Amino acid sequence: MLDRPSRTGERERDLLAKIDLPDTGRFKLGISCTRTKFVVLRGGPGSALCTQRQNCGPNLLPEDFDWAVNNGLPYNERPFVHHCDKHGFGWYDATSVPAGSYFVAADSGSIPVFFEGHGTMDSYAFTGNGGQFQPMNCAPPNSGGGGGGGGGGGGGDDPNQVEISLY
Repeated sequence: MLDRPSRTGERERDLLAKIDLPDTGRFKLGISCTRTKFVVLRGGPGSALCTQRQNCGPNLLPEDFDWAVNNGLPYNERPFVHHCDKHGFGWYDATSVPAGSYFVAADSGSIPVFFEGHGTMDSYAFTGNGGQFQPMNCAPPNSGGGGGGGGGGGGGDDPNQVEISLY
């Protein structure tokens, strides 16, 4: 994330992605990390971020990110949060997510001298099937692969995949 001063003079975390779910949907998130926090947070008018934090814009400020990660927001406001100390790649799901706009963001910490935190999150959003869980990592034979591959292998040409806008 890019750093710049926020309204309080602290570091500002730029939004990683904005996802607009036109209907109830689901997120499929592939995460690998060291000392990183990840969050999927509802934004826009009527969201807790807008009504409780008065942040209705496209960026997550440091104090908003920390608030979103550390407070017990209801599932419809924060369908996914993950605190990572260290682990290899794994898939995570957030299902039955209500329609709306969502921000996907991450922030890494560090322990000086020992290591710098870092993380990656492959993010997919889908609608259809009422947002219920669907296995997506096992491709049918001769399909072009799993994960983000074509032929129904988890991304690619799925007609229910939702566009993700990067900022």
